[in-house]
Amino acid sequence: VVDLAVLLTFNRLRQLSADPAAVSKALLKSTVVQLSADGTKVRRTKPLPLTDDSKDRTVYMKGFGPDATLDEVLECVSAATPYTRVVMRRTPDRKFKGSVFVELPSKAAADALVAKSNEEPGILFKGAKLEKVLLRNDYYQLKKEERKGGEGPDAAATAAEAAALLDPLANFKKTMT
Repeated sequence: VVDLAVLLTFNRLRQLSADPAAVSKALLKSTVVQLSADGTKVRRTKPLPLTDDSKDRTVYMKGFGPDATLDEVLECVSAATPYTRVVMRRTPDRKFKGSVFVELPSKAAADALVAKSNEEPGILFKGAKLEKVLLRNDYYQLKKEERKGGEGPDAAATAAEAAALLDPLANFKKTMT
């Protein structure tokens, strides 16, 4: 249970309305949350699942540019796939990095989005193909390899493995030749 006053501190909601009565009235139509009898508290209609598989359903997408707005990113993502949540990645001083994490309804949807990005024309933002679209775990593995690599005799092998992670179909292509 969350107090409606807490929700009104969220910038995105505040842009829509700062009036508690208007927000309360709008929430009465929701199928996701329900309002308390006095209209001051909100709770989910269905509890959160006991297990969290969101890491497997999340995709990293890069290539939006530092000046992209949340609305522009949401428009791009929604044109490509239905999504559950989009998180814009930011620097410590709150500047947009040009990349996002997109949580999708299922692992299959995440795999399909990555596959779609490898097809022509790929996933476009303002007419340009996004630079990277990777499963979240593949992105973190790539970053780990980049941080670890660059020195020593295994650097070339590490770089090759990192490049293979950028192409999710690399292993499939190897088996076909």
